[in-house]
Formats: sequence, structure tokens, C-alpha cells
Amino acid sequence: MGRASLGATHRPGEPKRCRRADARARDPGELGLADRDRRVGRVDRPRDGPRELGALAAGWLSEKAGVTARERRVLVACGAGAGLAAVYNVPLGGALFTVEILLAELTLATVLPALATSAIATLVAQIVVPTTPLYSVPQFTQTPSLLVWSLLAGPVIGFAAVGFVRLAAGAEKRRPQGWLILVVMPLVFSAIGLLSLLLPEILGNGRSLGQTAFDAVVPIGLVAVLLVAKVGVTIATIGSGAAGGTLTPSLAIGAAFGIVTGGLWGTLWPGTPVAAFALVGAAAFLGAAMRAPLTALVLVLEFTGQGPALLIPMTLAVAGAVVVEYLLGRRRFLGID
Repeated sequence: MGRASLGATHRPGEPKRCRRADARARDPGELGLADRDRRVGRVDRPRDGPRELGALAAGWLSEKAGVTARERRVLVACGAGAGLAAVYNVPLGGALFTVEILLAELTLATVLPALATSAIATLVAQIVVPTTPLYSVPQFTQTPSLLVWSLLAGPVIGFAAVGFVRLAAGAEKRRPQGWLILVVMPLVFSAIGLLSLLLPEILGNGRSLGQTAFDAVVPIGLVAVLLVAKVGVTIATIGSGAAGGTLTPSLAIGAAFGIVTGGLWGTLWPGTPVAAFALVGAAAFLGAAMRAPLTALVLVLEFTGQGPALLIPMTLAVAGAVVVEYLLGRRRFLGID
């Protein structure tokens, strides 16, 4: 999986862009969405259709319009981001997904079309897509306890996210091929079905577990069990050969991680609603798993309908998690570990 660089290269006459943008562009006229899916922990398949359809439509229109290879790449990325924005009702998150993940280039030539296409797509989709946030979460206020926990928990969440991403990548590499998939997949799905009789929250793309964590009414011990089970089920599903994504599973796993660790922290320093830890944990885990801190922050805010009250603790945790991911990724790239 590609590694993001905190630095940037710049040649005279060219826009400033991250190194990973050049590293990922195998063909300047081709976005390579499937490759980016593997790099950023694919968007969930049940809602992935509009994203891919948006990219395909933009590619077709680009060919008909006869635009340059660079313009085509920008338009295809905008189409993909607009699809994400429309299906989840996250206009700003879709735009940031385009700029930060798909293009990895922050210029007026990328930001303006990304914002415009995501906003228009979201507006049109609201005719049929619910405008309520994906998760029902009350509004919270910042507390000193939450600030300190966010500062300390961010790096820990980063380690956890790196482990999850590496497990998912390993499972994908070892997935069965040919006729074996017809044997392995039914066995894995049967085992998941049996487990879901005891833990129904593990089913689906992670929304059920995420909402359970944000509700903060389930005992911490059970949330810990659900957390481990969801990680195992997600890895097993990917390893069985099934097509699936890890965006909302990552968010759900991070929220559950926040509930467990934040709940324990609350026994030492009470005064913060446990669900607030879930919000911070979700943003930090998602940011490290996708290697996209800004996108993760905005997506969690838009998914939950939160205001800016928790933006500081969320930012602290996301920064700590992503720095750990970057350092571990750089260490692995250099062959130190």
C-alpha cells in the first residue's frame, strides 16, 4: 500500500502537490479507482455504486469533450467524490475525499470543481436520499478530561488503525482464487451468521455497531466484545474473497474503541459523556486508516450532525493517530521493521 508523504515536491510552472499523487498516478489520464480503493480502505460496496457511476460518467464526458489528460483525471475524481457526497449526504466530505485522497493535490483547479460537483450531487440526491445525519448523536461540549484523553489516546488509536489496515491488506492478498472461493466464502458467511445470532451488531457495513457506540447504553464489556468481533468479521469477509469496504467499519471500530478506552478513562476522570469519546475515537481511527485527516474529521462531523464543539479534541486525536501511522509507514517503507 502506498505511503503518504508529509512533504511535497514542486517544479517551476507546476502546481504544488503531495508526493503520493505522483506515485499513485500510473496513467495521467486514468484515475485508477480500484487501486485507490485498496490504498484508502475502500468505500463501502453497498453504497459504492454512485461513486463508481459518477467516475464512469465523468470519464465518458471527458472523452467526448476532448479535455487534456490532467483535466480528465480531475473530472473523474470529482465524479467519484460527488457520488460519495450524494449517497451519504456529505457535500464537504465528498469534496475533501476528492482533493485529499483521490487527487492528493490542493489547488484552485482541484478544489473548485470538487466543491461544485459534490454540492450539486448532494442537492440533487436529496430528492430521494434522507437529509438527516447517518448517525443519531446528541450534541456534546468540550471538557478538560476529553482534551487530555484525546491527546493521549490519539497515538494509541493510530497503532490500532495501522494494525487493522495491515490485517485487511494481508487478508486481501491471501483471499482464495478460482473454485476455492465457492468453498471458503459460504463457510465464512455461515460462521458470521451463527455469530450474529449472539452479536447482531456485527452485521452490515458497521453502521449498527457505530450507532450502538454513539448511543452509549451498552455495557463497556459488551462493546469490547463487539469491537473484537467486528474486526474479526471484517477481516474474515475480506479474506473470503468478498468485495467490501472499510470506511464505515473503520468508523464503527474507532467509535467502539473510543467507548471502551474512554469509559475506562471516565472512571479516573469523570464528567464527560461516554459517547463523546466515541466521536473522537471514530475520527482518529478513520483518519489513520484512510491516511486522510481532513476527510475523516469532516466525514465524522457530517455523519453525526455535530457542530464545532468537539473539533479541538477530535483534531488532537486525529493528528496523533495520523502521525503514528505516518511514522510506522515510513519505518516499514525504509525496511527498518
